[in-house]
Amino acid sequence: MQNGAWLVTLQNDHFAIETTEYPGWEEFSAALGRLVKGVQKVISPRVENRVGLRFVNQLSHPDVRSPLDWRHFIGEEIFQEKLYSSVGPSISAAMQVMEIQPSPEQSLVVRHGFQKDESTGRLTYILDNDCSRQGARPFESASIMKTAEDLHISALRAFEKGTTEALRDFYS
Repeated sequence: MQNGAWLVTLQNDHFAIETTEYPGWEEFSAALGRLVKGVQKVISPRVENRVGLRFVNQLSHPDVRSPLDWRHFIGEEIFQEKLYSSVGPSISAAMQVMEIQPSPEQSLVVRHGFQKDESTGRLTYILDNDCSRQGARPFESASIMKTAEDLHISALRAFEKGTTEALRDFYS
């Protein structure tokens, strides 16, 4: 956590860690693990009510000039081709929200759609995956980290389903 792109929030009833420069799951998970263990040692909460992970991806691609151009990069299950083509060039933004239950204990809220980035004028695609497990349980760092790993897998699957291989290759 050296570059200032990390923020840790500690409140009476919750704590969070976030970054604007995601370094990958391994490094993020390690930082989260240190935070969870520190909270358990210093604050000693008895109950965990919610564990959540949120990945907000603001995607761009040089070949995208219109909303319909995203069809090559966004998963066909979520891409709104009929909407974008029926409205035509007058559409400047569109967002959709879906709530999915990847497992009996998990909730996955997917917000996705395109918008114009005011700073660059380019069309960006937002793929926002918010996974969580809710319900009161004893606060145990190992259980929280296992839950975080499971949520990460769900969010990763949602990202893969929401994007095409062409877009993932572009970013790798």
